Amino acid sequence: MEQNVFGFTVQLRRPFDFGFLAPYGKPFCVFEGGASGNIGFGLESERYGRVFAKFAGAPLQSARVSEEAAALALENAMPLYQQLFSHPALVRLLGSGRTGGGYLALYRFEEGPTLHDTGDILTRPPLERLHMMEDMLDFHLFALSHGWMPVGLEDANLLVTPDGLKICDIDLYRPCPNRNDLGRMPGVSRYLAPEEYELGAVLDEKTAQYKLGALAFQLFAEESRRDKASWCAPEALFHVASAACSEEKRRRYNSFSAFCYAWRHAVGGLSL
Repeated sequence: MEQNVFGFTVQLRRPFDFGFLAPYGKPFCVFEGGASGNIGFGLESERYGRVFAKFAGAPLQSARVSEEAAALALENAMPLYQQLFSHPALVRLLGSGRTGGGYLALYRFEEGPTLHDTGDILTRPPLERLHMMEDMLDFHLFALSHGWMPVGLEDANLLVTPDGLKICDIDLYRPCPNRNDLGRMPGVSRYLAPEEYELGAVLDEKTAQYKLGALAFQLFAEESRRDKASWCAPEALFHVASAACSEEKRRRYNSFSAFCYAWRHAVGGLSL
């Protein structure tokens, strides 16, 4: 069924009261979270300014999990945001808690489209794209140093803001190392390493490395293709990204930090 929520049409399985959001401001946009069971609203008020409200617990038609499972998953992700709070490439968590029959998390609203919705990213200046890559390398070095690895990372979770590339969703990140307990791990296929399709396979820093290599191809290759002819940056960077995205895990760099060193060393040798 369709329900009008603050002037926006939302697809629900049954009617749901979103009135508990009113104290936080007037919605100016809505994002239905698909299979995750989350729904997001951009809210604006004199007290809070612009915030992004992510709520789990509504009966979304697109959800593949129950309302309670979605709420619990969002609640369980909060310690991760709090632990990685200080990194500037992560959206800022403002507060969270149980309300409205589910779980609500409030973040500072970041202006800008997702990388997925940006259009032809290759039209952006090369130096800007190098800074985007560095933002994500540095964040994931930081996350791994705290014992967390990316799961579910994809371009729809990356915001192209005036302050650089920011990650807005780390809900599915896991302790590193981990194991594939799903058969196919979450995320879009071009970001998934081969071991993320293999039930029981070890997921580790080399898996994280693959994802950032995939990001490099999205930022520097035509249609994210992985052949040299499609690469639109110096060849040295192509070789680093290709090694990180090797289908054979043993051919990737020995660690995520080694991959970062190789990328940064290649960037340092460029004349920009």
